[in-house]
Amino acid sequence: MNKYFVVKDNESFNVYEKGTNNFIKTFSNHSDARKLKDHLNFGGGFDGWTPNFVCEKNILHKYNIEK
Repeated sequence: MNKYFVVKDNESFNVYEKGTNNFIKTFSNHSDARKLKDHLNFGGGFDGWTPNFVCEKNILHKYNIEK
């Protein structure tokens, strides 16, 4: 089960963490965002529970994504 997704926002691509509704990092291109998403989904990072102070953005429910 994937815990991280790439969400497009205007001209940027955000790595979204489903468990916390946090945006981990913003990229200007999809390829870089996908690389981080894949790294996190394969066990890198905090396994779906990244602390807020690590996140680049913390936007709760901005994109109306279902849990």
